[in-house]
Amino acid sequence: MSRADDRFEIQDVLFRYARAVDRLDDDAIAACYFDDAVDVHGGYTGDAAGLVEDIRTRHRTIDSSQHFISNVLVEFTGQDSADVESYCLCFLRQEPAEPGGEQELAVIRCRYVDRFERRDGSGASPTGSSSSTSRASSPSSTG
Repeated sequence: MSRADDRFEIQDVLFRYARAVDRLDDDAIAACYFDDAVDVHGGYTGDAAGLVEDIRTRHRTIDSSQHFISNVLVEFTGQDSADVESYCLCFLRQEPAEPGGEQELAVIRCRYVDRFERRDGSGASPTGSSSSTSRASSPSSTG
């Protein structure tokens, strides 16, 4: 595979993650991580299974979620590893407090800092692509 192919594989994992969170697809979220991965995501730090539960809890009152990933920068650190930084823009809509009531909208900007690896030559996720071994997510500053 070429480095361009590797970049597309990494971007695919990021895009699959965004889609999985928007659809609250637990299995698809977990498939973006190796079993031993650690995610630092706002107030949560832990494995993918715990992240899925954290997302479920945080999204229990959100009836619409859209995550957009952009500015994906990939720095290859070895034959099968890369450090990746990307931006995420999230649009979240809360369920109305009462039927027919107004819905609060939120726009969240954050940065993902990931470590990606390809293991055993073919990747670890069910789709055969690279997976994240660690992730840090932080709100971006205003201005």
